Amino acid sequence: MTGSFGDSLRVVAFDLPGHGRSQNARRPETDYSLPGYARILEEVADGLDLDPFVLVGVSLGGHIALEYSATADTRLKAVAAFGTPPVSREPEDLDRAFKRSEEIGYLFQEHLTDAEARQFLHAVTGASSGALFETLLSDVERSDGRARRNLASSLQRGEFVDEAALTHTSRVPLLMAVGERDAFVSQDYVAALRPSKLFGGRFRIVEGAHHSVVFDSRERFEGLLREFLGRIL
Repeated sequence: MTGSFGDSLRVVAFDLPGHGRSQNARRPETDYSLPGYARILEEVADGLDLDPFVLVGVSLGGHIALEYSATADTRLKAVAAFGTPPVSREPEDLDRAFKRSEEIGYLFQEHLTDAEARQFLHAVTGASSGALFETLLSDVERSDGRARRNLASSLQRGEFVDEAALTHTSRVPLLMAVGERDAFVSQDYVAALRPSKLFGGRFRIVEGAHHSVVFDSRERFEGLLREFLGRIL
């Protein structure tokens, strides 16, 4: 927001309910789900009079952007999702899209110890210390654990749009990319996709990046995003 993008474009970022400086959800059973987050995103777009706009999301943020895009009006011009493998509602798709690991289980675990939070963030960023790491650790500690638990329950009930289908039917351009060293997303899964609506016709691999592409490979992240925006704006 304070870099080159913020100098040339209006950039808006907001904390989801139960995260950052936002309050915990008033309706945790429904708000802590992909449809619930998409509804909140729409409220933000309405409240800030965003028209037109492009959605950029990393990890969960990418899944929320895809969820919103399925029913969005013409204000939405494009979606860029990083570290977000598009899955269908078939249970086996979730197993194929994500690598099996202890850390991925923490994404849906209500209570995390300090050691578990640090282990999780190491998998996300590749780092184990530093100012940014400690800031992210504080964010994890502040988050409402029900958000992780209820999201898991919602996903198990199939309460999300068929993201895999969107890579063929989306009415807006899609950019999707994954870090070369992503500890969560299966590159075999994304390499096997044959999307007809993705920018460049394929999933992009960000060289050297972990799951947190925007933090550890900022120049490559910005370069890819600028290339995408330059084609659609």
